[in-house]
Amino acid sequence: EEKPAVAYNSQTGTFLVAYLIKTYDLVYGNHYELRCQLHNSDGTNNGCVLMPLGVGTHEALGRPALDYNPNLDRFFVAIPAREDGAAGNSVIGRFLTGSGASMVGPDWLFSDLTWTYYPAALGEDVNSLRVVCNTLLNEFMVTVQRTVPDIYPWPNDHRNKICAQRISYSSGVIGSVVELADSGVHGIDGHAIAY
Repeated sequence: EEKPAVAYNSQTGTFLVAYLIKTYDLVYGNHYELRCQLHNSDGTNNGCVLMPLGVGTHEALGRPALDYNPNLDRFFVAIPAREDGAAGNSVIGRFLTGSGASMVGPDWLFSDLTWTYYPAALGEDVNSLRVVCNTLLNEFMVTVQRTVPDIYPWPNDHRNKICAQRISYSSGVIGSVVELADSGVHGIDGHAIAY
């Protein structure tokens, strides 16, 4: 297990920990998948290992991100991932109940497959993923730092963009992907978002 992320359920006083686990699949070979566990406020495990995205359906590329909406008693968890045979990378997003059980998608986000997530080769903060809840609108905002090709030669043949997508439990994906920033260079540090 590695790269944990955590969100607090203010209704029950429990914590949902999302992390990556190395496993084996006939399609992906050795790869990483998302797992979750619910913990009490004293740190004790409050249930079994949860597999919100199933087994062998994705290859997780970096640290998951999640947040909790107390109005809906719902978590939203996302991970950067690779689809089998795809030329680029995507983000998987899934709603979970307050106890961590898997619910509905929207599953693949930022899925134009024209970008790359670089957590291992260049350091975890080169690309980054964040989730934050807007309790006023009962929406989640997912932001990701994406490395995209450029027309210039190395070392400026790629550059980082920060993009955002709004997610609603009732409506799913809201609008199109919004580009928040274009660094013009490759390898800048990660980003943060708050509400």
